[in-house]
Formats: sequence, structure tokens, C-alpha cells
Amino acid sequence: MDLARESSMGGGDAEEMDREPSGDIPHMRNPFRRSRFPGMVRQRAYIFDGFGKFYNKEWDLAEGRGNEFCWYHVELPKSNQKLSLSAQCLIDVLCPPLKLQDILSLVSNGPSCNYVDGALVFRVNSAGPPSSDFTFRLAARVTENSVITVSLGRVPRLGFSPMGQSLLSEILAVRLPLTTKGSKRKGGIVIREHVLEFLLTMNHSEEADNPVPRAVSNLVVHIIDTHVDQLQDVVTKLEIELDAVEIELDKGSFALKKQMLDDRRFPKMHLNLQRLLQVIAQGEQVFPRVKEKCSSKRWFANKDINSLDELIGRLRRLKENVGFIANRVTAIQAGLDSWQSEQINKKLYYLSFLSIVFLPLSIITGVFGMNVGGVPWTGQKDPELQDGFRNVMLLCLLTGNLKPSWFPSNLGHNWASLSRAFSAKPAGNDVIGIDLGTTNSCVAVMEGKNPKVIENSEGSRTTPSVVAFNQKGELLVGTPAKRQAVTNPTNTLFGTKRLIGRKFDDPQTQKEMKMVPYKIVRAPNGDAWVEANGQQYSPSQIGAFVLTKMKETAEAYLGKTVTKAVVTVPAYFNDAQRQATKDAGRISGLDVQRIINEPTAAALSYGMNNKEGLIAVFDLGGGTFDVSILEISNGVFEVKATNGDTFLGGEDFDNSLLEFLVSEFKRTEGIDLTKDRLALQRLREAAEKAKIELSSTAQTEINLPFITADASGAKHLNITLTRSKFESLVNHLIERTRNPCKNCLKDAGISTKDVDEVLLVGGMTRVPKVQEVVAEIFGKSPSKGVNPDEAVAMGAAIQGGILRGDVKELLLLDVTPLSLGIETLGGIFTRLINRNTTIPTKKSQVFSTAADNQTQVGIKVLQGEREMATDNKLLGEFELMGIPPAPRGMPQIEVTFDIDANGIVTVSAKDKSTGKEQQITIRSSGGLSEDEIEKMVKEAEQFAQKDQERKSLIDIKNSADTTIYSIEKSLGEYRDKIPAEVAKEIEDAVADMRKAMAGDNIEEIKSKLDSANKAVSKIGEHMSKGSGGDSASGGSQGGEQASEAEYEEVKK
Repeated sequence: MDLARESSMGGGDAEEMDREPSGDIPHMRNPFRRSRFPGMVRQRAYIFDGFGKFYNKEWDLAEGRGNEFCWYHVELPKSNQKLSLSAQCLIDVLCPPLKLQDILSLVSNGPSCNYVDGALVFRVNSAGPPSSDFTFRLAARVTENSVITVSLGRVPRLGFSPMGQSLLSEILAVRLPLTTKGSKRKGGIVIREHVLEFLLTMNHSEEADNPVPRAVSNLVVHIIDTHVDQLQDVVTKLEIELDAVEIELDKGSFALKKQMLDDRRFPKMHLNLQRLLQVIAQGEQVFPRVKEKCSSKRWFANKDINSLDELIGRLRRLKENVGFIANRVTAIQAGLDSWQSEQINKKLYYLSFLSIVFLPLSIITGVFGMNVGGVPWTGQKDPELQDGFRNVMLLCLLTGNLKPSWFPSNLGHNWASLSRAFSAKPAGNDVIGIDLGTTNSCVAVMEGKNPKVIENSEGSRTTPSVVAFNQKGELLVGTPAKRQAVTNPTNTLFGTKRLIGRKFDDPQTQKEMKMVPYKIVRAPNGDAWVEANGQQYSPSQIGAFVLTKMKETAEAYLGKTVTKAVVTVPAYFNDAQRQATKDAGRISGLDVQRIINEPTAAALSYGMNNKEGLIAVFDLGGGTFDVSILEISNGVFEVKATNGDTFLGGEDFDNSLLEFLVSEFKRTEGIDLTKDRLALQRLREAAEKAKIELSSTAQTEINLPFITADASGAKHLNITLTRSKFESLVNHLIERTRNPCKNCLKDAGISTKDVDEVLLVGGMTRVPKVQEVVAEIFGKSPSKGVNPDEAVAMGAAIQGGILRGDVKELLLLDVTPLSLGIETLGGIFTRLINRNTTIPTKKSQVFSTAADNQTQVGIKVLQGEREMATDNKLLGEFELMGIPPAPRGMPQIEVTFDIDANGIVTVSAKDKSTGKEQQITIRSSGGLSEDEIEKMVKEAEQFAQKDQERKSLIDIKNSADTTIYSIEKSLGEYRDKIPAEVAKEIEDAVADMRKAMAGDNIEEIKSKLDSANKAVSKIGEHMSKGSGGDSASGGSQGGEQASEAEYEEVKK
């Protein structure tokens, strides 16, 4: 069977369709190569069904028959299924990303617009060449993160229905010349406010050269302007039509008045005017709200705000015009009603007179009339245009469904079979930049001279730093882990970065234990670890899971293996915490080339475009707070001072709000929600959402139905929270940012007047109160020159470019955040390297023994700013032995501190008289030895293998499920046209495949799938032999189907 013919609609010229025999269709058993497509896309139409089936056909956009449906398109999976790597590659090739302003010209031509699966979809139709009989269709899909994909297709000029709806659905006018009596046109009265809301919630970078915010600003105004213009057109048409109707009525035409009454023209018009008034009333509510939200957006243009004011004024004037039109319609209808009453009275008078004179004849006439009215003369219904259109569409659907019914398995292709080819990526030399955050993480890479933030598999530019283990013990990272947190709180781990470097007995750790639903346990060395599914994990290991996710995100984008990275940490992280982060990178399979401070990375992102001066970076993130002063001059980024608080961030803001909600509920209902982990997790998510909403609105509702229950029944939580109340709850946290800022300025030796710019980094800097406090501290409004969520990752990518040699004009000089030293006699902390010393650095100092004949000395390495050793952080200790006995004070012991560019410390002690030396490199706070790290690396590899196996199983089951649906549909349509033994064979094959799908054996499912495809291909073989040709068969079947539909109509 020539399958190329089956893809055409409604038959066609056999010679035309034989241009491409089925043998030319590639089986696609090799990985796609990007270099292969540019030359072929112009000649072939590629069709993908999203489940592994691949077809192609020789075809050119400007040639061919219009009855062929051909698309450059990849269907996205439904629901929350992830795209396979090969499908993502095809999207990159066939649907290249565009900038938003690139589709504004299309939007201005009045496309249809819809909001589908969390994205804005524009569809534009454009006629083909004058001699052709087809139409081009361009579809643009915009996600909330400004990611746009485009597909181009061709559809027949006749017989296709528009997809989606216009922003303002058509309102029926008085006269409808194109509307037949039986048509079902409906008017709409809604403004799609969620489309505007969607545009206003998009995540925009506010860099000077970024055109997207300006484009969206114009687009919002354009949508509202288009809406008002459509209303204006409707009102103008109604006014013109009313003028014409009044002129005709003034002539006193009996037939015209009767026709208007019979058509109920003016009641319809009055109803449409009511719809129109509802639309305008909705606009009067929606547009001011949109304007208010636009005004709060820093990127929204002032001229567009003024345009919105003008449009709102136009809308109000339109409302007045519609009111005048409604009064005119009412007056005309009243006149017609009066005229109709007069005509009825005249008829009644004449009938009464005639009935008295001709009573017998009236009775006969009445009986005859009843008989005529009660006799169905015929059941035949006059065919209408819509009936013919319906039959044509049924024929199209029938022909379109024939192909997958018997499509042989050797022409199909399952994405799962490509997974190994795509996973075997070539090794790359890219150095990615990763912002490993407490709440969210982000990854970027240098593309040429500019950093590029990489979207994850869910389409987001940031990934939640959340790790979970489900009931099967499977590892979930990112959005999937966060999504199931409410139902699995005890095994969902978040905010673990705050535990790095902390002991279990630390007061901050004890406080955190009361606020999180998962278990924080004591590790063998006394550190704080976490527990999930009965297994204990170090914070470094949890960080490694997140880093693995970021690594996979980068590899999916780059198409090659990534092994090198620059990872950021809070500026106030001590040495052990930095080492723990580096260990996390090793566990995830990354060679951490450099660890840099988050504020420094943000400054790199800001100052890359030749900006100079003294910069203060205010970084308030999800779990930590940092402030740094940097001087940028001639491409040199020199950190002058840094300060901060490693336990102050968005999590603390959430906890303060959470405590308030718990206390309020306990006060009103008498129930303590802290004892209910599920309820506490729901409350935590609601608190985070309310915090975000209050950054842009004055108040918000926290509504959680069925939050808990007692003997009296279910309990609901419903609290209205204002911004002022929220600010009062978190004011003590915001005030904690003042002292670090002042200390940082003091350490840098400058005043606030010397600071040229203040950069805001971290999601919490979106809180208006935080911005007010920053302005008070530094005496100037903070700059919004960087994206708070992405600047750190972009700076890390820039540092990666510096290390690779791609970026040669920049130099970063960072500092150590805390003083380093050792414990000396009397428990005194003796500093060798002071805080804010530029790194890398090396410092030595000579010490001696504290007792006579002392042969060994113990050296405790500490970090901090307190005068007593016990008050500072103990990084490690070691002993120098073999010192010759001598009176106290005589031996010369040289202690050397060496800090590399990552801030990692190596300490050595050397006896000058003997030359004996002992040294220590500070290990991570988790106390991970080399063996422990290697063990964790193997565990991470096992999780990765399980993830791949689970993905392959899901892919093959999805493919099998789709095949079963197609087979059963085909079998239902052609059961009476094929032998019973063929039908029985197909049913048995489907049953075997269902049985295999109940298990987890991938190879067995593949085997049964192949068997089912072979069985169902016999339908095509039998139909081909029986019909004597696909084209003739398709035409006769289409004709029979139309005839049957018409016959059923007659029976009714």
C-alpha cells in the first residue's frame, strides 16, 4: 500500500501523489543532526504526533495541492508529561525561539488568541499564492517566561474552521446577511482578562538592551486598543444601520414593518446592546485594574500608561453612545408594537364582521385549517449549506483517521529507541554557572560574549531547590518535588542549604526543626543532617541532587556532556561551608572550577557592559543575606568588603507569616496546626504565595478549605492579609539588614555618598518595604539593572567564561568574608588573615610552645570575628609532633594559612629546627571523607540510572497506550470489512499488550507492541486488496458515509 496517498484529504491525482514512494520515508534510526535540517526543511513537511510516530512527504510551501494537510510542527505532550530529548531537539530545529516583538506585526493583523495550558497562543491565517487553493497558518506559543515557539503549516482554503477565538467574540448586528436560518452563530460578551494578566506576570529581564519588556508593554496596549476599536466598529455599524432603518420606517412601508416584526429584529438588537453594555462594563472594571498593575511594573512604558488612560476614556464615551442607541431602539420597537396593535385590531374587526355574515363558511374553514396544520405533508428536509459542510467534514475526518489505523510498525518510530543515542552526548568544554540557592536554583552558560540563562524541562528559568522521595523511593527534584510536597511533607526536603555548616545543637538548627515538616537528625559527627524514607542525608548530598538537576538542564540545552562549573555561595559562608558546596559538586559529577560569592557574581553580571564605579550589592535571597561593596574599574572587579547573615532570608519571612497564621487559627478555632504536618505544609505554601502577592497588591486572601477537622466537623481557614500587616510581622527581619550594611560600608572605608549604584539581588528584594529600607540605608533609590532571580547565575557563567579564556577583559578580585586564625594561650583567637582580605592570599606567623620540654603542639584552626576562640567557628585541628624538648618559648613553629581563589583554606605548621611539617586542608562541614564522597557519587549514579529506566518505561507505556487506542478505533470501523480471524488476531494482540503494560518489563512491552503493529497492518493489506486502490477506496467510502448520514436524516 502506498501510504503517501493516505495522508491526502479527499482523494486527488494519483500521479501527483506518487511523487514520493513509501520507501523514501526515513526510519530515523540515527540521532538527528542539526546540520541536516536547514536544507531539507524547505523541501519536506515533517509531521510528528508526539508519541514517536514520524512521517514526511516531499512538499513545498508554494506548490502542491491545497487538500493536503502539511505542517512544520511538533505536538507537545499533554498534561505534565515531559518531552523526550529527541522531541526537544526537533522543536529547537523546526520551531526556533523568537523574541516577542517579532510576532507583534502578526498580532496587529488581528490573529485569534487563546490561553492554553499555561501559555498564550496566537494563530494567524494568511492566504497562499493567488493560483493556489490553500492557506498558510502560523502559530506562536508564548510561555510565561517569554519563551516562544513557532510552527508553520498549510491547510485547505475551503473547509477548515478557525481555531481559538478573538479577544472580543463577535457581537451579532441587526442585519445578518450571511446568516442562514439554521445557522448557530453565537455572540460572546467576555474580555479575556487572563490574557492581559498573563502578559503582566511574565518574568522580564530589565537589561537596557532587552526589547521584550517594551514589546509586551506595547502588546498590552495593543490588545486593549484592538478591543476598544472592535467595540467602536460595532457601535458605528449599529448607528449607521439604525439611521437606514429609521429612514425606511418613515416611508411607512407595510411590508418592511411586517418583516422587522417577523424577524424580531429589534428585540435581537436590544439583546445585543445589553451584551455590548456588559462588555463595556467589564472593560470599565478590567482596564483600570490592568492600568494599576501596569503602573507598578517598572518595565511598563510611561507613554503606554497614558495610552491606557485615553482608552479608558474612550470606553466611557462608548458606553454613553450605546445608551443613546438603546434608547433609539426602544423607541423604534415601541412604535412598531403600537403599529402592530393597530393592525391586529383592524383584523379582529374585519374577522368579527365576516364571522357573523359567513358563520358556516368560517366553521368549515377553521376545521380545514386545523387538518392542514396537523397533517405532516412530508418529512423531507431541504438540504442546506451547513448539511453539505457537515458531510464534507465527516469525510475529512474519516479519511484523516485511515492512516494511523493500519500504519505499519516499520514506518513508525518510538522516541524511546532514540534515548540512548541522544544520551550519549559528546563531551563538552563549557563551564556552566550555577546559582545554588536556598529556595531556587538557576543555571547559565556563555554564548559568545553574553551569558544565557537556560530553561529547565518544565520551561522555567529557575528550578525550586526541593528534593523529595516518593513512596516507591524514587528521587524527585525541582518542580515535581515541590508539587507533591503537600501530600508527602515528611519526605520533601527544602531549605537544606541553611543547614550546611551547622551542628545539630546549634540554636538556629533547633529553631528550624520546629518549622519544617521533615526530620533533622544528628549525624555521627554531631552535624545537622536530614532524614527521608528512613535514610539519612547530609546537606551536601541534597545539594548534589539539585546540582545534578541543573547539570542535566544544561546538557539538554547544549546537547553535550557538562563536567565543569562555577558555583556561587553566600558571601558570608565560612570555609567549611564552601568546601561542603564543592563536595556537593563532586557528588553530582561536576568539577567545580571556582566558587564565588553571590553578590560578586551579581556585580559581574551588572558591570559586564563597561559600567564603572562603586557598587553596593544588596542580596536578600531565600535563606541568606549578603551585602558587598565592589569597585569596578577598567574591567577589574575588586571586592572592597562583604558582610551578611547566613540565617536571614525568604524562609524566615515565610516562617513569621506561618507563625501568625497558626496563632490566628488557634485563637479562633482552638486547634494547633503545628501538630498536623500536612496542614502545616499547606499553610506554608499559602504563606509563600501570599508573601509574593503582597509585593504587588495591597491585600490578599488566604483561603484554605478543610485545613483540619475536629469532633464538630471540618475547619476552614480564611484570612484577609494586608500589606501593612505583613510588613509589621516581618519588620524585625528587615531591620536585621541594617547593621551588616553599615559594617560593610565601614570595612570598605567609604560613606553612603561614595556609592554610585545599589543593586538588588534575590527574590525578597521585590518586597516594597525592603526597597524602602535599602533606600534609607544608602540614601538613594536602588537600581533595577539586573534580574534579581538570574543575575547571580549569569555572573557565575561570566566567571566560567573568564576561566575558559572566552572573556579576557574582566578580572575578579574577591575577598575572604571572615577572619582566619588559630587558638593561642589562654583561649585567645589570634588572627593571621583579617576579613575582607583579597584572595588568593598566603600569610605566615611564628609561634612557640607554652610549656617546657613540649614535644607536640595542637593547632586549632578557627574562623570568625570574636576575640575568644570558643566563640568562633572551629574549622579543624591537627597536631605537629616530634618537636625536640626545649624550654618554653624556644622552639620556632611557623604556621601558614593559604587561601586559594575559591576561598578554600590550607593550614600548615613547620618546626624550623627539624623541618618537620604537618598540614590540613579544611574538610566540609558535613565531615565527608573521600570514601564517603565516593559512596555518595555512586548513589547519585544509581539514582540517575533509575530515573532513566523509569522514563523509558513511561515512554514505552505511553506509546503502547496510544497504539491500543488507534487499533481499537480502526477495528471498530472496519470489523465488518475484514475476516473474523484477522479481527481475532488483533484483539488477542491488544489483550497481550495490555497484560504486558501491567508490569514493568520494557522489553516485553516492546515485543507485544511490535506484534500488535504487525497484526493491525493486516487491515491495510486486506483493504488494499479488496478495494483495488487507495484513492478510489477513499472516494467510495467517503461517498457512502455521506449517503448514510443523509438517509438517517430522512428517517428522523
